[in-house]
Amino acid sequence: MLCPLASLNAQTVREHGAHEHGAASLSIALDGSRIYIDLDSPAYNVLGFEHAPSSTAQQDVLDAARLALESGSSFVFDSAAECSLESAEIMFELAGEADHEAEHEHEASHSDESDHDDKAAHTDEAEHEDKHEDEHESAHSDESEHVDEGAHSDVEAMYVYQCERAESLERITTSLFETFGSFEDIDVQLIGPGGQTGLELNAEQTVIDLGAVR
Repeated sequence: MLCPLASLNAQTVREHGAHEHGAASLSIALDGSRIYIDLDSPAYNVLGFEHAPSSTAQQDVLDAARLALESGSSFVFDSAAECSLESAEIMFELAGEADHEAEHEHEASHSDESDHDDKAAHTDEAEHEDKHEDEHESAHSDESEHVDEGAHSDVEAMYVYQCERAESLERITTSLFETFGSFEDIDVQLIGPGGQTGLELNAEQTVIDLGAVR
């Protein structure tokens, strides 16, 4: 079922557009007692920004968003179906993240060099640090310039749910619009024993009816 789910998600992304704030794609596949759900969204929808965290507050937002997504609570199933989360995999791809990590490694390297006693080495290092600090301040002086204009950041959440009484499952309700305030519409593709269909969710319509693919 994973291949059809991947195909569904790629199709949904193509139809909706590769990257659009407020929009997202959701692919759901029914396979016996298991439900596979794959959410693809711009990181902005769950974080409110699209770059590696540049402050403690932004890191806290990222950590909270990851925990919320990992819990699997964004999707609620009919209680009669007795569904539970089997696995969850959350991946954030944030613009500038690699540069951010390299910067910390660079700073750590210079910290080790500070143990040398050679006066000339210290002088060169101080000059380098001054230059580095100037570059660092320049890079962060305007947060809107932190990421290249064409760069995009995304989040993908992949879930597997196990339902003890899958035959009783008729609908799935999502709380994504309530949990993360920046979602506006989500294109959904469903696949199951009865075929394939699509629908669109928004803040007023959060229920996914599975009847067409049962």
